[in-house]
Amino acid sequence: MLREYVLDPNLVLEWAENKEQEERFYERFCPFTSRLVSTFPGGDWEKILNTHALELARDDPKKGAKLQKIMARVLRYSFRRSGSSIETIDEWYDLAKKELGPEIPILTRQRLTNDNTVIDVKKTLHTQPKWCLPSVIIKKTVSDMVGAIEPLLRRGTSIHFIDPYFSLEREGYKPIYEEYFRIALDGRSNDGIELYVHTDQNKQIDGDMKNGFQGILPAGGCLEVHAWNNLAFNESLHDRFILTREAGVMLSSGTNAYLGQRGRTVRISMLDEANLDRIWKTYASNSPATPSAEVWKSR
Repeated sequence: MLREYVLDPNLVLEWAENKEQEERFYERFCPFTSRLVSTFPGGDWEKILNTHALELARDDPKKGAKLQKIMARVLRYSFRRSGSSIETIDEWYDLAKKELGPEIPILTRQRLTNDNTVIDVKKTLHTQPKWCLPSVIIKKTVSDMVGAIEPLLRRGTSIHFIDPYFSLEREGYKPIYEEYFRIALDGRSNDGIELYVHTDQNKQIDGDMKNGFQGILPAGGCLEVHAWNNLAFNESLHDRFILTREAGVMLSSGTNAYLGQRGRTVRISMLDEANLDRIWKTYASNSPATPSAEVWKSR
């Protein structure tokens, strides 16, 4: 369902001259279209463009300020992907091709080639492969469910699993949460990667639950479990979500999988910006609108 792309900083430079190009980009590539965009590598992407914005501002302060505004918008809706350090924008494309390989398409207009991993964003995508659909029905298995949202898990730094019926003792929760956690932390430093599980207050955070989480949480992983007072939500704690600050999905049934059962499906839908902000403020902001009944931290 979700697909990650990396964004050529040369393309962003063009948007300071052409607002229409920028808007067409957001129509096709943003978290709310199921296409997740990453800045690469690390903080160098932002640093290089900041340098260009300062240089542009010397000759034309309005264009410099415009580029800064464009960058802020991109960074609001994108994930940061690590990579080797670079000093100049001219090094970007060759490094991206070398380190990302064929799995991560590159959004650019600098080099128009026959390589299908390089996407000319001027061209309209006439068809949307399955992973680009804002809503999709998939099998309710560990592999299918995790595969549909894997880019979200791999790129998010604060990941929230919201399921009022969550229980490690119920069918299909333990194996899929073990996989959710593994992918979220795989190949990344655990420092700064925060995992949260939100459920109903009736699911008491007892010794069995804590031991169960300790058994599936990768070494060094940081997890918080919030048991919410459903009455404080006017009994609205019902829907299931997986959220990051940049993007989120809603599931038509539990965040669990079914093992060995054929025909069970789940609809996974991308959240639009307004609903993502609303749900994030309820569950994941530093000052939630409704206090949780109980919180447990793994460390």
